[in-house]
Amino acid sequence: NLQLGMISSDEYMVTQQLKQIEEAKNNCFSVLDQLRQEEQTLVKDLEDKYGEGQINLEEGVFIPNV
Repeated sequence: NLQLGMISSDEYMVTQQLKQIEEAKNNCFSVLDQLRQEEQTLVKDLEDKYGEGQINLEEGVFIPNV
């Protein structure tokens, strides 16, 4: 049956697209994990250098915890 062949072909194409989407999603999560690790390292480096506190981004100042 020609119709069955066309359906099977469409199913294959959709399956391939879903695999590509899953791979792209996993890559995004990998990048997110890497950015979180870099953020934690940066925060630790800043705390080691300046102590614990907060940064006011609007004024560009560091407010140390007392």
